[in-house]
Amino acid sequence: MTLAHPRAELRRRRRRDRHLRAAVVEALENRLLFNRVHGVDVSQFQGTMNWDAAWNQNVRFAYVRASRTALGEDTLLDTNAPTAKTRGILTGAYHHAAPIFNGNFTDPIVDAQTFLDSAIQYMQPGYMRPMLDVEEDFDLNANGYNIRTWTAAFVNHIYQAIGVKPVLYTLGGYAESVFDASTVALLPDVWPAIHFASTDPVTTSSQPMYQGQIGTGVWRTSTPTPEQSWAFWQYSGDGNGKGALYGSASNPAIDLNVFNGDSVDVLKERFVIGSAKIPTLAWPADGASGMPYNGIVLDWNDSVSALRYDVYLDNMSTPAATNLTQSQWTAPMLAGGAHSWRVVAKGVIADDDTHVTSVTRTFTSIAPPLPAAPTGASPSNVVVNAHPVVLDWEDATDAVSYDVYLGTSPTPTYTNLSVSQSPAITPADGTRLWRVVSRNPSGMTSSAQFSYTMDKTAPTATPGGNGAPNFGTPQHLASNFTFNVTYTDATTSIDVLTLGGDDVVVTGPNGFSATAAFLSVDNETNGTPRTATYRINAPTGTWSRFDNGTYTVSQASDAVRDTAGNARAAATIGMFTVSAPFAWNIGNDLHVEPGPEGTPIGLSFGANNAMQAAEGATTLNFGPILIVIFHGTAGDDTIQWKGTPSNTFMLFDGGGGGNDEFHVKSGSMPLNTDYSFTSPNLALTIDAGAAASISIRQRLRGLNVNGALALNFAGRDYAVLTRSLAIGPNGRLDMKDRDLIVDPSAGDPPVSAAAIQAIVATAHNGGAWDGLGITTSMPDALTGLTTLGVAPAAAVLDFAPGAGATALFSGQSVTAAAVLVKYTYSGDANLDGLISGDDYSSIDFNVGTGASGYFNGDFNFDGIISGDDYSTIDFNITAQGAPL
Repeated sequence: MTLAHPRAELRRRRRRDRHLRAAVVEALENRLLFNRVHGVDVSQFQGTMNWDAAWNQNVRFAYVRASRTALGEDTLLDTNAPTAKTRGILTGAYHHAAPIFNGNFTDPIVDAQTFLDSAIQYMQPGYMRPMLDVEEDFDLNANGYNIRTWTAAFVNHIYQAIGVKPVLYTLGGYAESVFDASTVALLPDVWPAIHFASTDPVTTSSQPMYQGQIGTGVWRTSTPTPEQSWAFWQYSGDGNGKGALYGSASNPAIDLNVFNGDSVDVLKERFVIGSAKIPTLAWPADGASGMPYNGIVLDWNDSVSALRYDVYLDNMSTPAATNLTQSQWTAPMLAGGAHSWRVVAKGVIADDDTHVTSVTRTFTSIAPPLPAAPTGASPSNVVVNAHPVVLDWEDATDAVSYDVYLGTSPTPTYTNLSVSQSPAITPADGTRLWRVVSRNPSGMTSSAQFSYTMDKTAPTATPGGNGAPNFGTPQHLASNFTFNVTYTDATTSIDVLTLGGDDVVVTGPNGFSATAAFLSVDNETNGTPRTATYRINAPTGTWSRFDNGTYTVSQASDAVRDTAGNARAAATIGMFTVSAPFAWNIGNDLHVEPGPEGTPIGLSFGANNAMQAAEGATTLNFGPILIVIFHGTAGDDTIQWKGTPSNTFMLFDGGGGGNDEFHVKSGSMPLNTDYSFTSPNLALTIDAGAAASISIRQRLRGLNVNGALALNFAGRDYAVLTRSLAIGPNGRLDMKDRDLIVDPSAGDPPVSAAAIQAIVATAHNGGAWDGLGITTSMPDALTGLTTLGVAPAAAVLDFAPGAGATALFSGQSVTAAAVLVKYTYSGDANLDGLISGDDYSSIDFNVGTGASGYFNGDFNFDGIISGDDYSTIDFNITAQGAPL
């Protein structure tokens, strides 16, 4: 071993020289080993080792000093030991003992514990048995110990700690002259250091030569065999010039050693902790012939300490079976001819340093017949609609493995399959071809060509049956829309039985969503393509501008399938658009339909009743129109009127709600139907220069007259009722012989009888009735016989007590807040249509009181009740005719 102390090294060299001078050469025997296993031992004095270089110089084992008496752990132990083992060099740790160190006795138990503390991790399975280096103090006689008892105590402490006995390294001559039989029994494996060889004992039969008498009580009793005499031999202490080759950095000298054996496996078996024993092969016998080609069982004897086995058959570099737990293995089918095999026994499964191999044997087997062709294929002649696909077939007689060919490729996709099925595959849609070749050592046999259809893709759907991007446009005012969807399957067929009333959903504006009704399919047998016809009803009953917008036709999930069972997922098929106009004509009838936005609709009449309808920036032109039918909304609808048509009838449906308005911008608009039934909140506005005529009773939300308005209807029980009234500076309301009621509802501005009478007085103009305001064009008014009487309803009508009471006036129900304007005889103060004593009572009661107002007796609208008013009532009471 490499010494750490210069004086000890000097003593060692002197002893070596004495041994060399006294050495005698032993005779060679047949059992001497050649090609021995080469190793080294190192300490910190060799520095950091280059184990790659050492390996390349055939170093196969190494001992690394772990500790020395009183000096503790070697500084490079944890550098050199792990890296040597990692390189694949069998590695062990040793302790350099000095029972007397610097004149002081060292207790063997303490010294052994120092070794354990330094190197216990290198005394585990996979490492070589530890080694004790005893090469000095052979004359020990201290504290009751001699060198033999001191060594025994040290060794026993190690053995009790790890259950393994160390190897004893010592100087060659002392191996037999100092240690006695008790030491031999304790340490049967000796490592002599005898530095003499002029030849390399790795490759020659050189043996260490001992000094001393051979006799009873010493190590040998006869000429020794290699196993009896020594386990390791340190034959050089300076490396014979090889230290630099092994990567010794700081000291070119290095100890060279050989193992007394010719294989690393023998070294492992004897000296690696946890190593298995080399297995011996049992059957078949070496050189056996005529062995069966199938089912041959390779058998070997159990290997002591083996946990698993690897078997090599024919291929000696790759195992045919690994980590077997039993000492036999059934070989696969063999080709006829010679075969070789060996077994590796594993002590520690994950540590190659505990693995040993048997000898290699040979035998000869008969040849197998060709394998049968594979049959029973699946899938074959079927449709498959799911991934993954596993190709399966029945086991073929005498087949060892299988190759699988996909499509028509001459190259197999899968080779050497040991089972009669393929790995999972994901083939594309379409017809898939495949075949199987069965193999054994005698050759191969192909199956027939198999096929199946893969269809994993659901059908496609296109609108209109022609791939158009949409379905067209529903017919305006139609109650439904019929459309076609064409279903196509690229691989198989459409399953027509899956077509039905839950296939298609239509969604659109305003939250519309409905399932289309299934009507028919163009071909009721399975196939592709197939065109289905569906129908969807208009959301509002007919397709109108209230349905305008884009509608999406979508597939309902899992509704339509192909014959492979693939269902279409929920997806958009296409769209259709509703773009109904706001106005359209049917003959001479014009229909107008405003939008929900409340944009005014303009109606302009030209020559021969030709009409133009406008909404915002959109203008539509029509020929002669006789009837205008306005389809209002529940919101605020406005008609803006221009022009003066002849014989045009206006029908207006205000939608039952909203604040609707007729706005006469120019020309003359006829109001020839009672619009209050369909538009209870209708207002009439007449711009300056424009005119309107009312030919039937009206009940309006408001009346705003800036142009001319004439009441042209007949019948005494008709009147115009409005909730508010505004007469502009250019406005002229000609009541003729009709009545006007201004009756505000809750929330409307209140109305004043005096304010309305002032408007009438302006038109009266001293009896000329030629002023603006509220007037009458009746001839009797110019004579003074008739007039427009004004009175609060509360003053002239009888109302029941309590809020909300109403009374009847001119065929209309009015409240006490109303102001009444009546064409009547001048002097008819109570507006009952004739002059009577009641009217005289009114003028008599109010004359001289400062009161004013027609209903109080101011019949000539001059602001006072005077004799002129008496003259009017006196004259007219006799001139009046039937009640007005």
